[in-house]
Amino acid sequence: MNEHKVRVARSLIWTALESFGVSGVSLISVVVYARFLTPSELGVSAMALGVVQLLNIPVEVLFHDALVQRKEVTQRHFDTAYAISVLLGFLLLGLCWFGAEWFSELIGTPVIAPVLQWMSLSLPFMGFATAVTAQQRRAMEFRPLAIRSVAGRTLGGVTGIVMAIAGAGVWSLVAQQILTVAFSTIILWILASRRPSWRISGPESRELLSFGLFSTGVTFLAVSIQRVFTLMVGALLGTHIAGYFDLAFRVVHTARDLFFGAVSQLSLPMFSRLQDNRPVLAAAYSSAVQFTCVFMFPLFVGLAVCSAEMVMLFFGERWQAAIPILATVAVLTVEFFARAYSASMMNAAGRPSFPSLSVGIQVAFIVAGMLLIGRESYFWACGVWATRIVISTPVDMLMLKRATGLNVHDQIRGVPVLLICTMGMALAVLAVKHWLAPAWPVPVRLSLMVGVGALVYPALLWLADPALVRRIVAFTGEVRRKRAAA
Repeated sequence: MNEHKVRVARSLIWTALESFGVSGVSLISVVVYARFLTPSELGVSAMALGVVQLLNIPVEVLFHDALVQRKEVTQRHFDTAYAISVLLGFLLLGLCWFGAEWFSELIGTPVIAPVLQWMSLSLPFMGFATAVTAQQRRAMEFRPLAIRSVAGRTLGGVTGIVMAIAGAGVWSLVAQQILTVAFSTIILWILASRRPSWRISGPESRELLSFGLFSTGVTFLAVSIQRVFTLMVGALLGTHIAGYFDLAFRVVHTARDLFFGAVSQLSLPMFSRLQDNRPVLAAAYSSAVQFTCVFMFPLFVGLAVCSAEMVMLFFGERWQAAIPILATVAVLTVEFFARAYSASMMNAAGRPSFPSLSVGIQVAFIVAGMLLIGRESYFWACGVWATRIVISTPVDMLMLKRATGLNVHDQIRGVPVLLICTMGMALAVLAVKHWLAPAWPVPVRLSLMVGVGALVYPALLWLADPALVRRIVAFTGEVRRKRAAA
């Protein structure tokens, strides 16, 4: 057990380095792109990238989760996954390349066709990486994964930034996508202790597909939520509006991955190791949710109430229309963290198809909502994006209960108290913004707002749940000891 804890601690260190490195490069990139690209250029890139990311799901996920989740795997499993993933990557590249013109005409955005064609060159590279990534993640060998992600994102990001400053426009984003995936794959193969061979085995492929098809379908639907929404915004409201939404998504999701990416990579392998002990698995889930939300709620609600200052300071006046969108997306991230481990729990319990109902409802609601009212303005589009959560969350909670036996109370244990403390912090920050410092320079006002939030939230948390604060302090000390042991 001690050896396992040390191994988890070591893995957490490397996943944290990966998360901070990748997200740091992404944050710098989005600031530069916002300064040198127009909202329409960012919107066109987001629409094309959305299609590529959807096509990438079967390449990246079809075998990955099955290889990580299975109790027993052989080298034949990894070899089969490798060969089929590479073939699938090239197949989807051809489909995307030759179907780009038709797709751009379908959505009424001809400018997207060449961007989509060139971005799709990243698909085969991901095919080469999938089996190796799963092999290392299953063994909890996160060091090479962290190095390849940070190095690949840095090389691709620097190239894109230089091209954007030089005036390349949307093609800077195309270059970043292709080079990031290509460099990451090459570095991963160089660092890998074991590499798969080219062979396809029928029995092994059937074993993996029995799990992987469900997992891929669920992931495809989950990824479709934002990508389909962005595509419909661009097609119905214009590429510049899609650019405003893309900026908001980039900022919020990059910040989310910065703080949560390390833990999320460990959730499936950790929960999978506990799948035969349901009481321990349930306790691990409740603790994970509470410890995640206690840190993430104030950060993202704080980002929402400071959205105007953040946009003006980092992105400039031409992005003012993105302020309400950024605030909406940031607030809705609260629900993401409260349900962040739900899909991993269902996968660990051997129920990979269970999350599909919730995410399917969201995709269907977005399509119907955008066609009915979202096309009127970006205000209504924001309403569609927010309302999908109200409808889908109860369904997700019900499916998690069916998969694991974890009742609703245990799923949200401690979350209401954290929400109350977070709302109290938000009110204090807004009071400072509107009553004490409305005419102060933006950097000074933002600093004061952040300082007030950093003082008020811990105070409210101590008053509401001092036992939780003590557990957090004890947990922090234990992590330090495990890090030293690692």
